[in-house]
Amino acid sequence: MPPTIHNFDIHQARHDFATLNPDWRANIQEAFALIDTQNAGSLSAREWPFALQALGFTLPKPETYTLLCAHGVPPEDFDPHGAGPSAPPQQCPPVRLRITRDVFEAIAAWLIARRDPAEEADAAWRLFDPRNTGRITVDGLRAVCQEVNSPMSEPELKRMVEALDLTGKGWVSKDEFMDMARGAVRDRRT
Repeated sequence: MPPTIHNFDIHQARHDFATLNPDWRANIQEAFALIDTQNAGSLSAREWPFALQALGFTLPKPETYTLLCAHGVPPEDFDPHGAGPSAPPQQCPPVRLRITRDVFEAIAAWLIARRDPAEEADAAWRLFDPRNTGRITVDGLRAVCQEVNSPMSEPELKRMVEALDLTGKGWVSKDEFMDMARGAVRDRRT
């Protein structure tokens, strides 16, 4: 089960980002930059969930809303005294709040630090074995590469399968895949 934000702590999340593997930090920054096309240094209420999705997280709308309300900042053009000097200050409407780069990095790192590697490996397996055949073949790998628009040459596809196929049967079993995934996840966290 993916982590939920009910016990989110921004201070712990910032620590999570600081101690995260440099590759993961770069991935988080890349996801932010991918969505922040105007180089604003912050993401709108509508944009920031897409940056999380680029990292593999799809939070329910109530959770993104809660995080936005708790950690979002008003845009530069928001004037809390816009109704006049004698009117009480106004709160920025949540739809106008923005998630800054450092808050996004903290939220993403917090989610990454609480991922369940076994659950992620199983989800990845289902991506490569959508028909539940119990194996990953060169054909299946080719189909996934085409689907995500990441073409690979036939020799590259064969090498990938051969690298994980420990017994030389011509395909990758779920056990072989899970062993590889557990090792890859372990390597990324250190």
